[in-house]
Parts: sequence; C-alpha cells; structure tokens
Amino acid sequence: MDWEFTVNLRHGDYSVAAMLSIPQDLSVGKVEVCDFVPLAKNFQVLSGKSLPIYGAAYWENKVSQQRFTNGIL
Repeated sequence: MDWEFTVNLRHGDYSVAAMLSIPQDLSVGKVEVCDFVPLAKNFQVLSGKSLPIYGAAYWENKVSQQRFTNGIL
C-alpha cells in the first residue's frame, strides 16, 4: 500500500498512527478494528524558506492499494 501526501505542517517532529477497520455503524463511529499500529511512521518537518504556518494545516492525501496475485505484487 502506498500513501502519498503533501506536507503543509509547521516544522517539528510528527508520528502517524495507522488503523485498518471494518465499518459497523458510521453514524456513531462504530468500527471493528482489524489492526492498529500506534507509531506507523515518524518524520520530521524542517523549516523552509516560505512563511511559517501558525495555525491548522490542510493535509491533502491519496491512498492506493495494490492487489497481490500468488504472493507477487
């Protein structure tokens, strides 16, 4: 699985948690959790040459999944 996103965050250290779940009743947020990784990825955003971000960040992202056939991607 690949996950692509543009980082529009303030400089600092970040971590991403990942959860795979099956929706049960989304009106109340009920899901069946299949797997949860609390620290799936750690990364650092360095200060750039653009103006600093002082508030909430917009995080555009895209998730794609590849199908395995006989154990081969």
